[in-house]
Amino acid sequence: MVNSLIGGLGELEEGIMEIVWHRKQATVRDVLELLQRKRALAYTTVMTVMARLVDKGALRREALPEGSFLYMPTTTKEAWQAQHSRGLLEALLKKIDKKFNALLIK
Repeated sequence: MVNSLIGGLGELEEGIMEIVWHRKQATVRDVLELLQRKRALAYTTVMTVMARLVDKGALRREALPEGSFLYMPTTTKEAWQAQHSRGLLEALLKKIDKKFNALLIK
């Protein structure tokens, strides 16, 4: 899976997050209906990816009376991107620092 520019999310994750960020809240069925305008997807695929986004901390969910879940973003798109960008920058700086230290030791 190729990471996108939106916080290291995969293509399907990004599509789901774009929908939920725009709508502020959505069920799996809501997201599926919008995604299927561009490509065929199974309900269970979208449900699984949305559950993984909950595990990643991108979404939170609340149970609805009929047994489904309502998903909401945990943060804005901009805040998510900023957090991921900081993480990438820190990792890059650590890598550069290690290489620089190795050069100094030689």
